[in-house]
Amino acid sequence: MASPGLRGINGQRASPPYTKGPYVWGNKPGDEFPRGQTGSYSNTPWLKFDLYVSHLTMPCRDGAIKISLTRTASYATSSTDGNPDTALKIYNLNSAVCTGSSGYVRALDYQSRSNGNCVEVTGLYGNTRVSSGVTATSMIGITHRCEIYGTVSTTLLGMDINMSNEGAAATTSAGIRIRNSDASTANAIGAAVLVTNSGTNAGFEYLIDSSSTDCINTGVLKVYEDGTIADKDANQAITSLSTGGYLKVYVGTTARYIWLATAAPTGP
Repeated sequence: MASPGLRGINGQRASPPYTKGPYVWGNKPGDEFPRGQTGSYSNTPWLKFDLYVSHLTMPCRDGAIKISLTRTASYATSSTDGNPDTALKIYNLNSAVCTGSSGYVRALDYQSRSNGNCVEVTGLYGNTRVSSGVTATSMIGITHRCEIYGTVSTTLLGMDINMSNEGAAATTSAGIRIRNSDASTANAIGAAVLVTNSGTNAGFEYLIDSSSTDCINTGVLKVYEDGTIADKDANQAITSLSTGGYLKVYVGTTARYIWLATAAPTGP
């Protein structure tokens, strides 16, 4: 590990104007800070910024802390080890054998909170962009991988959304909203939800599972009626129907089947 304090790449003490990076800033095991729940300095971080917005009318759009990483045209990459340019990297390592209910490890903990009236409260906001005239092989807004080489005994979730609305019902509400706001082309996005399996195991037991609790109040599925993909005409008599397969669903723990037709039904 690096020597305590702000150090240069060779371990020497850094000095102003701090323009000859890279630098390493660290402490040593057993130092007074950061502290946890014990001692007179409980929950005291090693580095803390307490800042207040001083402009009366405009928001602080550049943030309390801003990190900007730029690769200019003169330094185009010609080889790679698979790792990208990264503006911020956070690494939290636990090597202790924790017992009982202790041992929570979290790389990032954030909160966005309003104690006064406002327009919108957003916990996390980001943007991924490819500029006009530029070609990229792929674009991914968020990638998160859960890797287990030991044992997870109780719960394994890729994402956990916890909704708690104790106020008035919102006009629009959902655990996850997926939207397409493209107004420049006529190309449709391939799928709102894409499920794949590239592993050697059996993939997923169910596409959607809500069987563990009574949480569906009105219906299983609600779609927009366009007369082609979805048609609600309850008076339409089916005079031409050929079954071409089925979908297997579970109601509770009981398997049921939805018959599929090879063509749209036609009425009189």
